[in-house]
Amino acid sequence: MRALSVTFVLAGLVACGNVAREEGENAQGGGRASTMGASGMSTAGASNSLAAGAAGSSSGQVAVADCARYCESVRPFRLPGALCEDWNQPGWHPEFCYLTGQAESCADYCGLVYQNVTPACAAVLPAVIRCVAPIYANLTVLPAGQCWLSQCRPELIKMTSVCYGLPGQLAAARTTWAQSRRVDYELDYISETGTEARVTVRAGSVTEVTPASAFAWTVPLLFDAVESELGSPDVVPTVSYDPTFGYVTSLGLLQGCEERPILRVVTLSPLDAD
Repeated sequence: MRALSVTFVLAGLVACGNVAREEGENAQGGGRASTMGASGMSTAGASNSLAAGAAGSSSGQVAVADCARYCESVRPFRLPGALCEDWNQPGWHPEFCYLTGQAESCADYCGLVYQNVTPACAAVLPAVIRCVAPIYANLTVLPAGQCWLSQCRPELIKMTSVCYGLPGQLAAARTTWAQSRRVDYELDYISETGTEARVTVRAGSVTEVTPASAFAWTVPLLFDAVESELGSPDVVPTVSYDPTFGYVTSLGLLQGCEERPILRVVTLSPLDAD
């Protein structure tokens, strides 16, 4: 979605503030440094066989072993479980949170993690754990201008696109929109600069844009924009969808410590077919 950078002059950047980690404050997602292995997971006794069966490949077994080693080094935190609070937003659904099962030891916990995540998520988790573990092991007050986990934003952003359910949400939204069979509608939106615009769509094609200088967003174009950014190595889209019809209701971009708003859809009104 590099065209967005050309189309819009993005303003109103929301920078992460100075975070006092001695108090456990979280600059991303409003949480605190979590001591949980994974939100909602029981931590009663379990057998070490969980870790041994976490992955059928040697690379998977190495990942479980590395996870357990870092888990032991950052007690009382557990990684990646601490990210369920410290790197999360409404609408994000990390695969490694709310695990079902019992895990008392780090080895058992890491075995559960890799048993429950998809192969794509399992492939990116080790880099994230390696990067954030030293931060959790040495909590300090952040220097002015830095945000929590700022050193690991590239790894976290890549993980978010893969592990947090965003591709599945987009696919579900597209299906919901297709099932609505809406091809004639008016889409009213407000851009990041506060400009109000209306796009009229007939038979799936734009027929009018007001003001004429505004970008002609349609529902499929917004879906495409989200998909494009999901494939970006340095940006993750922050997006919400209409629960009834599936179209994008708001879109932003998270890059580094900044979230850049793109637009907010005010209304989408059906039109009678000509």
